[in-house]
Amino acid sequence: MIYQPRETSYPQSYNTKMNLAEVKNLTMKRVNPCPSGLEFFSGSCYHFSDDKLTWEQSQYACIREGGHLVIIESQQEQNFLRMNVGNTDYHDSYWIGMTDMKTEGVWIWVDNTTLNDNTKYWDMNIGNSVWSPFPEPNDWEGKEDCALMGLHCSDQISCWIDFKCSNPCKRICESRAIL
Repeated sequence: MIYQPRETSYPQSYNTKMNLAEVKNLTMKRVNPCPSGLEFFSGSCYHFSDDKLTWEQSQYACIREGGHLVIIESQQEQNFLRMNVGNTDYHDSYWIGMTDMKTEGVWIWVDNTTLNDNTKYWDMNIGNSVWSPFPEPNDWEGKEDCALMGLHCSDQISCWIDFKCSNPCKRICESRAIL
């Protein structure tokens, strides 16, 4: 017996070009499940702001956008963020969601978890800082209680610093991607 394909009849209204376009559109949405302007990585969407706010104002801005200041949970996430941030000066750096406001030296993420000893990326300031000769976090002049990233981020993975929370800086907001 010789195989003969079955004839299939489609309704006249069936438009294969339209359906392929719809499939492509759906596929593109799966590639980046984040709203326009946000970056996708490992199940989360990230917003790198252009405007500058204090740390507290930044946290509220992230909440209004449906997220929170970023919580860094892995070396892969740190690498993704630092490649997006690059090298900045202090005032063009980005707030991250960590503070030691409640107890000096005890760093807490915005979800109230403590900083994991295996996921710390403090800048060691080994001869490369004109602002402070001391490793971070150093609570310079007793006024630095919020975490920032940006300095030396293109050059090294460890690029967090503690900074005065009332200084206006950019922010990284993180929200759950819609998959």
